[in-house]
Amino acid sequence: MNGKVLLDTNILVYIYDSFEPVKQERAIIIVDKLIQTNRAVISTQIMGEFFMATTRAKRKLLEISEAIARIRNYISASHVVDVTQLIILEAILYDGSWNEWSRMNYEL
Repeated sequence: MNGKVLLDTNILVYIYDSFEPVKQERAIIIVDKLIQTNRAVISTQIMGEFFMATTRAKRKLLEISEAIARIRNYISASHVVDVTQLIILEAILYDGSWNEWSRMNYEL
């Protein structure tokens, strides 16, 4: 497996959530490996969600300055994609749940 992997907001949040130690440990290992192998991908939307989840939740995980620093680190260590209409449609059409006939009828 050598393809790029889009990191989900939740896995990034678990890295900073000490109340979920098992998930925290797994998230650290997974994200570290993806970054070290240059396979990590993040989207601009995920970074916004990460900021809100770690700084504005009932259980604040990071100070605003810490969250900004982490976002800067993720941006510099990962491939960043903007979430566009085309990306949203491609994700829906090619997520594996649609059969080939359906895909042919909805090619972008």
